[in-house]
Amino acid sequence: MGLDFKFSFWKRKHPILGFTKMHRGVDFAAPKGTPIMAAGDGVIEAVGRKGNYGKYIRIRHNSTYKTAYGHLSRYKRG
Repeated sequence: MGLDFKFSFWKRKHPILGFTKMHRGVDFAAPKGTPIMAAGDGVIEAVGRKGNYGKYIRIRHNSTYKTAYGHLSRYKRG
């Protein structure tokens, strides 16, 4: 499938903008058009374009965790 992922929970250099900041997430990369499924059931909090994330979706799964999906080529209800 060509999937690549990186764990990084420390300061890192932003791969596009070049500045250093805290990163508290897991990055997944896949070929353009690869289907992405939500990590779990939840409520969509945001959908649209968001700065350098491009097409973006954020889902609240419960009171303590959310997932965000960025750099999407498209999205649809599913």
